[in-house]
Amino acid sequence: MKIRSSLPSDFETIFSFLGQAGLSTNGLQEQQESFFILEDEVGTAQAVIGYEQYKNEALLRSLVVAPTIYSQHMVVFLQSVLDKLKEEMISHVYLLTKQNVVQDLFLLLGFQPTDEEDVSLHIKEMEHYQNTIKNEYVLVYQKELYTKLSTN
Repeated sequence: MKIRSSLPSDFETIFSFLGQAGLSTNGLQEQQESFFILEDEVGTAQAVIGYEQYKNEALLRSLVVAPTIYSQHMVVFLQSVLDKLKEEMISHVYLLTKQNVVQDLFLLLGFQPTDEEDVSLHIKEMEHYQNTIKNEYVLVYQKELYTKLSTN
C-alpha cells in the first residue's frame, strides 16, 4: 500500500471514488481542497480523505474507504495523513462525523470530542462545516498536532 498527496490528474479518480460512496462532489475543485490517497500495489485508490485548510488549522472531510481495506491499513493511512498535516505546520485538525465506527477509529488516533462553541471561527466558516453541522447526530472532534520548534 502506498499513501500520497493527490495531484491535479487524480481529481477524476477522486470524484468517481466519492460518487460511488454516495458523497457529494459539489464544490470540491473550487474549494482548493487537498486529498490524500491510499493506493494498492497496482495504483488503484483504496481510500481517500480530503481536507480544507486555513493557516494552521484543517478540517478533514470526505473519508471514503474501499470495502476490502483492513482496519490496520486505515489506522496507518490516517496516522500518515496526520503526520503529513503536521509537516505542513497544521496544529489543529477537526472532523465531523455521525458514524460510530469511524468515531472509534478517530478516538484511537487521539481525537477528542469538542463542543461546537470551542471550534475555531475559521473552521466554522468553511462551507463543509456549515452544511454538515446542520445534520442530526453530528459529532465534532478535534486533535492538536504538536510541531517541532526550531532552536536556531
